[in-house]
Amino acid sequence: MTPMKPLRRLFLLLAVLPGLLAFRHVPQGATEEILNEAIAGQNLIFNRKYDEAQKYFTKLAFKYPDSPLGSFGLMALYNAKMFENYDFSLDAPFVEELGRNQVLIEKILNNKDASAWDNFLCGASSGLSGFYFIRKDKAMAALKESSRAKKCLERALEKDPQFLDVYLGLGMYDYWRSVFTNSIKILPFFKDRRPEGIAQIQKAIDEGSVANTLARAALMFVYQQDGKSKPGLEVAEQLDKTYPNNVIVLVNKGQFLSRLGKHPEAQATLDQVLKIDPKISVALYFKALDFQRWNKPEEAKRLFEDYLKTQPARAWQAYAYYNLGHLALREGNKEKAMEYFKAGYKADDNDPRNLKMILKLRKESEEKQPIHGRGAS
Repeated sequence: MTPMKPLRRLFLLLAVLPGLLAFRHVPQGATEEILNEAIAGQNLIFNRKYDEAQKYFTKLAFKYPDSPLGSFGLMALYNAKMFENYDFSLDAPFVEELGRNQVLIEKILNNKDASAWDNFLCGASSGLSGFYFIRKDKAMAALKESSRAKKCLERALEKDPQFLDVYLGLGMYDYWRSVFTNSIKILPFFKDRRPEGIAQIQKAIDEGSVANTLARAALMFVYQQDGKSKPGLEVAEQLDKTYPNNVIVLVNKGQFLSRLGKHPEAQATLDQVLKIDPKISVALYFKALDFQRWNKPEEAKRLFEDYLKTQPARAWQAYAYYNLGHLALREGNKEKAMEYFKAGYKADDNDPRNLKMILKLRKESEEKQPIHGRGAS
C-alpha cells in the first residue's frame, strides 16, 4: 500500500522546477536571463540547498515585485521541505507567502494582456496552492486552484503556442483529475483522460524548453499511481543521477524497488535517505513496508513502531497503525490488532481503513458468540 492520496501527487509536481542548460524556446514575456534566474533558484531547491534558495528567491521577489516568481519560489521551498517528511512544520511561513502570492496571481488573472510567462507562473502558483489545500483535506479548495491553474496554462499556450512546457501542467491536470474523479462515485461522470494526460506530459519531456526534468518527475509519479514499477524505476534512476541528494526521488525509487521484489536494493536506497538526512523519518515507514512485503514481520513491526516514535503527521500515524494491525492478524492476535486499528482510527478518523477493520473484527467476534449471549451486559 502506498498511502499518498492521488491529488497530493497532482500538486506536488509544480513544487520544484529543475531546468536545462539550454533553451529550445524563450516564452513570450520572458528573457534568457529570467529563465536562467528561475532555473538556478529552482535547482537549489531540487538539490536541497534550502538556505541558499530562501535567500535567492527573496532577492528575486524584490527584483521582480510584479512577478510571482520570487513568491512562488519561496512557496515551493517551504512545500518541498514539508513534503520530504509529509508534515506541516513550515505551515506558518507557507501561508504567509501564499497570501502575498495570491495578490500577484489575481492581477494576472484580471489582466488579459498578461504574458505567457506570467500566466505560466500563475498556473504553477495555483497548482502549488492546490497541493497545499489537498494536504489539508480541503478538496474543494484544491479543485478550485487546479481549475485556476488550467485557465492560466491555457492562456499561456494561447499567448505563445511554442511554449510547449505548458503541456506538463495541462497533462497533470487531465491525468490526476481523472484519477480523482473516478475514485469518488458521487462526483459527476468525467471522461477518463489519463492517456491524453500522459501523452501531454511526454510532449513536455520531448519538446519542452525549461521543464523537461520536471516532466520526467511527473511521469515518475504517474507510474507510481498506475503501479508500473519497472518504467517508474527507470525514470527515478535517471532523476537520481542528476539529483543524488533528492530524498523525494529516492523514496520513490525505494518504493519501485520494493514492489519489484528487489528488497535489499530497496532497503539500501531508503538507508541512503536516512544517511542524507536522519530526520526524514518517512524512510522508516517505507523500510517497514518493504520488510512487510519481504515477509519479515519482526523487522517490519520494529520499524513501524520506531516510525511512530518520531510523531509523524496524523494521517501517517494511521497508516502505520493500520499495517501493524495486519501484522498482528498474521500472528493470529486479533486483540492486539484491534488495539492497533483503534489507535489508527483515533489518530486520523478521515481514513476509513482502520474503521473498516474495527467493524470487521467486531462482526467476526459477534458471529462466534452463542446467540443467547449476544447483547448481554
